[in-house]
Amino acid sequence: MVSTDNNVPKKADMLDGSTNIIYVKGNMSRSDFISSLGSQFTIYDDKNGTASNIREYGNKNS
Repeated sequence: MVSTDNNVPKKADMLDGSTNIIYVKGNMSRSDFISSLGSQFTIYDDKNGTASNIREYGNKNS
């Protein structure tokens, strides 16, 4: 969990409370980044050397 512990808000304080979780199983791995601004998920296949990225921020998904 990210925590800047600043009394005066700064740009990085938008990430307070965000988490980054990494899952690994065999040749596959997944990274989940979740914050108050949105979420990002990355799935990586080491065997094929490919990755997929899913982003959900605001009302736009890509």
